[in-house]
Amino acid sequence: MTTNQGTNQDSQLIEETLNRTDLGHIINENKKIVLIFSAIVIVGLLVFSVINHQTKSQNMSFLDEVYEVNQSVFQATIDKKMSVAEFKNKLTAMDSAYVGHPNLVLSYIEALNALGKDAYADDSLLQVSYNWRDKINKSNPLYLFMQMRVAVLEENLGKLKEAASTYELLIGHQYTFLKDKILAELVRVYTALGDSTKAAQRYKSLKKDFPDSQYTQMAQLYLKAL
Repeated sequence: MTTNQGTNQDSQLIEETLNRTDLGHIINENKKIVLIFSAIVIVGLLVFSVINHQTKSQNMSFLDEVYEVNQSVFQATIDKKMSVAEFKNKLTAMDSAYVGHPNLVLSYIEALNALGKDAYADDSLLQVSYNWRDKINKSNPLYLFMQMRVAVLEENLGKLKEAASTYELLIGHQYTFLKDKILAELVRVYTALGDSTKAAQRYKSLKKDFPDSQYTQMAQLYLKAL
């Protein structure tokens, strides 16, 4: 009996305290709504916590898969443990989620380098490289490296005009990193195409912006070959 009276007195005291302020009065008058709202918030936080944990687990699992792809496909090619034909088949069958993934781009480029002349046997790897390049955000420096590798593939397949266009796109994106090298490559490609006008224009830009660059000296040698 005494316990019940104490509980009732506590409840009355809480209500009286709440009623002393406008906010408290509102809460007191709408206790059921407040309790329901609080329950909804708590449930929402619990759901968010569960989803967040699941998302982190899924991301970690996906990164493990990316690492496995890197080791089984690209590193195996770099280490000469996979044939060119098998490498091409792996790339063709690769899940699109891995294509152009930031953790795989440099390994992809290194694998192409490891193939050497075998990479230029036909244009199949060029088409795959176009797909990889297009999956990379253009503001990401990886796009620059991928685009330059595409240009090398195009040039070695005899597609000089395409290679020139690829390098020109990089200049158009206003990349400052390796710009001197890109300009020098344009001088070289235009020289190979016999286009002395464009070669001279790009050399002029190179000499103006990078007078002390080693690539400026190299480009000057390219021009002498015209």
